[in-house]
Amino acid sequence: MINKEKLAEVQTLVRGNMYEELTLDNMSQQDMLSLRDMLNDRLPNENVGELSLEAELVEQYRKTKRLYNEIHNDKEVQANQKAQVANSVRATLEQMVRMQEDLRKGEVLKLMETVLIDAIKTLPQDVKDRFFEEYERRAKRAGLA
Repeated sequence: MINKEKLAEVQTLVRGNMYEELTLDNMSQQDMLSLRDMLNDRLPNENVGELSLEAELVEQYRKTKRLYNEIHNDKEVQANQKAQVANSVRATLEQMVRMQEDLRKGEVLKLMETVLIDAIKTLPQDVKDRFFEEYERRAKRAGLA
């Protein structure tokens, strides 16, 4: 969490112009991450079409990992609660791996399509025409066109 006293000092200094330039250089990484979370909470909600699912997943991982780091050595937190948070970290990592695999598969398919089209371009025109007619027919039947 953000150190409330430090934040109050900075706010006082900024209001009183006693501090020439407000920078993040003096903040810990933990404070900056908390500040980012506070900003994200106050920004307007995005609609689903504007959401970056990849960014949201990374954000979820970051928050869960931070929570795990906070409670990992805390003797007051029960072992089953630590296990639940650890499982959440693992599950989020698994989702990220699946997303990366899906992106890679998409890239491979695009590359395969490019290679196929380049190979087809070398064929005689009548063969190309028949191929694309058949391809279009099958694509429509599969719901791709």
